[in-house]
Amino acid sequence: MAKVPMTKIEIIGLLADGKQIIERLQRRGVVELENVTSPELIKLETAGSVAIFEKNLASAGAALAILDQARAPKSSLFAALRGRAPLSTAAFAEKKEGTGATQNLCYRVIEEEKALKDLEQTAGQISLRRDQLLPWAEFPYGGKELSTKKTVTLTGLLPRSYTEDSLTEAVSEAAGVPVQAAVVNSVKGQTSAAITLLKADREKAEEALRELDFAPVLLPRDHNAQQELSLLNEEEAKTREMIREKKKALAACAGEHREEVVFLMDFLRMRMDKYRALEKLGCTESTVFLRGYVPAKWAKKLAAEFEEKHGAFVTLSDVTPEDDEPVLLKNDAFAAPLESITEMYSLPGEKDPDPSPIMAFAYYVLFGMMLSDAGYGLMMVLFTVFVLAKFPLEENMRNTMRLFRNCGISTLIWGALFGSWWGDLPQVIGKNFFGSGDFSTALWFEPIDDPIRLLLFCFGVGILHLFLGVGVKGVMLWKEGKKFDALCETVPIYLTILGIAPLGASILTPVPPVLSAIGTPVMLAGVVLLVLTAKRSGGLFSRLFGGLYALYNAATGWLGDILSYSRLLALGLATGCIAGVVNMICVMPPNPVLKAVLLVVAGSAVHVANLAINLLGAYVHSDRLQFVELFGKFYEGGGRAFAPLKADTKSFRFEKENIYHD
Repeated sequence: MAKVPMTKIEIIGLLADGKQIIERLQRRGVVELENVTSPELIKLETAGSVAIFEKNLASAGAALAILDQARAPKSSLFAALRGRAPLSTAAFAEKKEGTGATQNLCYRVIEEEKALKDLEQTAGQISLRRDQLLPWAEFPYGGKELSTKKTVTLTGLLPRSYTEDSLTEAVSEAAGVPVQAAVVNSVKGQTSAAITLLKADREKAEEALRELDFAPVLLPRDHNAQQELSLLNEEEAKTREMIREKKKALAACAGEHREEVVFLMDFLRMRMDKYRALEKLGCTESTVFLRGYVPAKWAKKLAAEFEEKHGAFVTLSDVTPEDDEPVLLKNDAFAAPLESITEMYSLPGEKDPDPSPIMAFAYYVLFGMMLSDAGYGLMMVLFTVFVLAKFPLEENMRNTMRLFRNCGISTLIWGALFGSWWGDLPQVIGKNFFGSGDFSTALWFEPIDDPIRLLLFCFGVGILHLFLGVGVKGVMLWKEGKKFDALCETVPIYLTILGIAPLGASILTPVPPVLSAIGTPVMLAGVVLLVLTAKRSGGLFSRLFGGLYALYNAATGWLGDILSYSRLLALGLATGCIAGVVNMICVMPPNPVLKAVLLVVAGSAVHVANLAINLLGAYVHSDRLQFVELFGKFYEGGGRAFAPLKADTKSFRFEKENIYHD
């Protein structure tokens, strides 16, 4: 399979059944709805309801964040692999009944968090006030005792150390009025002081104190600092206790109600999608009309279900070229993992084939060559096979595991051919623990000893990969009835590149004379055909110059494309060399026991890190070789993804009720 054929579907039902029809479509998840517009039909306005759902969803999200902060949810290394929990429609209906109470709970959680923040702010203010009063703990007077009929005492902090005499002198000289300073506390270059002066001189004294960077400190009015500190300590203790109680209550709420909040968020998302879908319907006073696309293989069964369950009138029809047909890909287990790679680039357009099965084998081969360590490939295969066997993976994750399993098999094969098992680990173990490491594990050859051989092989693989793209383009033209064009687009390129290949290889290594002898006439034949057939319309000179221009483009473009495959050599050598360096460092100590421990402990950790880094590099560059080199030869893309109305949930999925899922 490749692109799934689509069928247009139209459903007419009773207006009273409109919401139930949409809900059933949402659970089935196989129909993409179109916006029905007609002057004769009434459109439903659901923007207000959607806005309410969005508000409730935002509050539920805020409440979930608060609960997770109060009590971190339990998670494991493999939690992401378990997927969403299956849920029957009966269980969903039961859980739905409690969403109103859960929504109220979310608002209460938000209010409790707000109250908690207020308490924490109060505690912070108390702590700050206490810090301000601590230097005044030995000062015996309260605020109301600092003023008499004719005098006033100013209390505050100075950013320098003073004695009573020096401070009295400094303020008196600066203000030009008599003052009496008392140093209450002086520590770390700061002085807490009480300065007594006549009320009539207050303005001058305050101006002088500002020049000395005096920061006023207000003391309690009715009692002294020590008494105030005792009261503050009691108040802070009570506040901290209230904070602990609220945090404890939130943690208990998280343990008891978190799953309900998660379900509520999924329920609200479904409701939002449902009401947005209702806007696409067309209505009369008694009926509802909807239209969309459904995969052809499920169309008849879907139509029968809606006719039976809702008494609806369902019409199925073929998709026409004028329709904006969406694209849904479906392949076998070998090619399906590559669908995500295709979607990352662009879905196939109207005339494009699905490139997933076309690039599948080449992708696995190129990935394996770039990682090319049998030990790492074995680790990938064992891990992915274990995950696939032990976890109830959802389709996307299952395809991801299949992708890396297949890439791991390819890596294992290429690593065995090149003799790389965790770098040179077998040789290192043999040399350091068994006295003999002079052997090779390569089934073919070791690239580090003959990099030119591997480079030429990479170029050869690249040429075959590029030929695949050219061949697909030729097949597409042939199927369109353009058989001559198909030959002109493929044969000249094949002949030219096959003829040049042995001549180019002879620059780096000796080539059998027979290949060089054959290469020259084959290349010339290809060049002549390319010049004569590249431009197949216009006058003689137009065709000639068009052909020469095509020859220039082919020469420069293909040279760059083929050289791109040197990355197979670079990444493959990098993986093995880094692994070899890790092994070498681990066996540097003279003690054999320490060597063994380092190889097992440190070596394992670094090999895992090396695998992760080079796995990313192989993935990125394998994608790049498909997108730029292969797709550039035949693929245009531009298709629109099939976007059915479905239960877009994060915590649960509806169980397969009987249909519509493979």
